[in-house]
Amino acid sequence: MERPDLARRALTEALGSFVLVFAGCGAIVTDAHTHGDLGAVGVALVFFLVLVALISAGGHVSGAHYSPAVTVALTVSRHSVEAPEWARSAAGAPPAAHFTIGRPSG
Repeated sequence: MERPDLARRALTEALGSFVLVFAGCGAIVTDAHTHGDLGAVGVALVFFLVLVALISAGGHVSGAHYSPAVTVALTVSRHSVEAPEWARSAAGAPPAAHFTIGRPSG
């Protein structure tokens, strides 16, 4: 099987990171606004289910490095990791945080 090109892998990683941060942090914000109705287990389930869906949908394209921590861990343990992988996985997180929390007012 031929490896997808860099642009397709980068888009998959950035979109996956966006979805992970948006859904996971959105669950945390929802839990805070509902005074803990979701709970730690609910927040953990959101992260788990989103990761399962992302790995199933895009893992074959990009290797499923949706968290920059995964890429850093693979780099430190001297597994073969491309240089732009950290940037690809980190690209989606800031916009997701912005959409989740919104612009600071004031």
